[in-house]
Amino acid sequence: MNHYLTIGDAYFRTPGPLFDRNYYLHQVPDLDETLDNPLVHYLSSGRYMGLRPNLLVDPDYYSLTHPEVASSKLDPISHFFKKSRKNKYNRSPSPYFDPQFYCRKYPDAARYSDDPIGAYTHFLRVGISDKRQPSVFFDPAWYLDKTPILHAQGLDPINHYFMFGIHEKKSPCPLFDPIFYLETYKMREGEDPFAHYLRNEQAEDRRPCSWFDPFFYRQKYLAAGPEQVSPLKHYLQQGLRDKLYPNRNVAELGEKPLISVVVPVYNVSPAQLNNCIRSVLYQSYPHWELCLADDCSTHAEIRPLLEQWRESDSRIKVIFLPENGGISAATNAAAAVAGGSYLAFLDNDDELGPDALFSFARAIGSQGADLLYSDEDLIGADGTRFSVFRKPGFNRELLLCHNYITHCVVAKKSLYEKVGGCASELNGAQDLDLFLKLSEQAGRIIHIPEILYHWRASETSTSINHSQKGYADEAGRKSVASSLARRGIAATVNCTELKYFYRARRSLAGGLSVTVLVHWRRPIGDLNPWLARLIGTAGYDIMQLVIAVDDAVDSPDPVATVRRAGAG
Repeated sequence: MNHYLTIGDAYFRTPGPLFDRNYYLHQVPDLDETLDNPLVHYLSSGRYMGLRPNLLVDPDYYSLTHPEVASSKLDPISHFFKKSRKNKYNRSPSPYFDPQFYCRKYPDAARYSDDPIGAYTHFLRVGISDKRQPSVFFDPAWYLDKTPILHAQGLDPINHYFMFGIHEKKSPCPLFDPIFYLETYKMREGEDPFAHYLRNEQAEDRRPCSWFDPFFYRQKYLAAGPEQVSPLKHYLQQGLRDKLYPNRNVAELGEKPLISVVVPVYNVSPAQLNNCIRSVLYQSYPHWELCLADDCSTHAEIRPLLEQWRESDSRIKVIFLPENGGISAATNAAAAVAGGSYLAFLDNDDELGPDALFSFARAIGSQGADLLYSDEDLIGADGTRFSVFRKPGFNRELLLCHNYITHCVVAKKSLYEKVGGCASELNGAQDLDLFLKLSEQAGRIIHIPEILYHWRASETSTSINHSQKGYADEAGRKSVASSLARRGIAATVNCTELKYFYRARRSLAGGLSVTVLVHWRRPIGDLNPWLARLIGTAGYDIMQLVIAVDDAVDSPDPVATVRRAGAG
């Protein structure tokens, strides 16, 4: 200790796992210039000011869960170390650390299962650097994938969350939405919103996100159990796997079809694939299955990752194609193993909104639709929203000009099979071709005006870079031409100066008798030139012109003038 006080601190060293020098100064940046030694400051005054010695100390949480602290004359962290006896309490100084969870999950920590101090110290010494999960409420893998820059730089998710993530409104848990929480509930500026939720969960039944209702969940599934069971913890550990309903709206749906989410996979970033899969796993609507078809990916990490996900949930189906067949073949292969009555289509680097399948199921039950689509937004690598795409109701003529549908599409599986699925010869525009075919056979097409799909912006995707996949523009033109041909409409389809926009020119029927009615109000001398332009550009043989000359036109004999022009 003497070496640290006299030498170590000058080199910005830390005295041990219980005191994090950088985090301590981060809490009060103004002190950085005036402190001789942060540890001395903490011991002499900082702990009484409510400052934290490390990331996983929350004095407010500990005092709330251990009310005897108030009369002990000890600060919360000292109370934890002095009062947490073996075989007596599952104490923790932070809502993000659960000694029993940690010791069950990691065999090298099992010897501390009855020693919360030992478990806590082990996590600070070993767990943080190994990016281990401290509790069900902090998922480092989720946080890393949602913040992909941390993968590249090898940064620790827990440190990042406390130093930057709270300010950036990031979430350490799939079921916590900090933006929703901050907009719904009042709290101190700069406070960690998820820690605030965990401190108040039992007393106030606050929602961690829009679609999880702790009060409903407790009444429906936990009424017979211990009063202090956390609904959110129970749902994360058991409810998801058991397909329990997170809110009354989902539970009371009259019709609950099984929706198979179809995902073709090829050489995608592991983080983006994880985010894609989790966006299905954490749906508020539990009646789904996920069908992934790997199109013979050459990236070595894809196969074991998919196998790991398949083992984690019985609703996840994975097939590996023996050779690369393209996105259409992979989509068709995934759809072939689907057992649901409806198919939802999801790209391997995109994400569904958490209420997506619920919204589709509700529309299916209330409106009897067999083809549905939603609005979407464009997101960055870390989920930041770039823009929003609001769409009109179904417009066949607009669809022939541009694929304004794109995502998310849900269709009856029988309808998908009827139209033959995706066409490999139209890869690049297979989604436009598929929706055109589906719309030609659908009984009812429904637009859901909600953002249910998150389209990932990528330099290798057409989401932001229209110079990518040049072949897709021509495939789109062929898709439109094929649709018109199936409907018996003679037309030529051309690409335009804008990528993925098309112009269909229908062939006009011949042999028609055309009469043109004209109400002429301009000077009579302009009539002949105007008629010449009309006849030359009409595109049809005009069999008859009927011209009514306004009384105000200055002509001594308007009838004679019209006859001289050749009209009768």
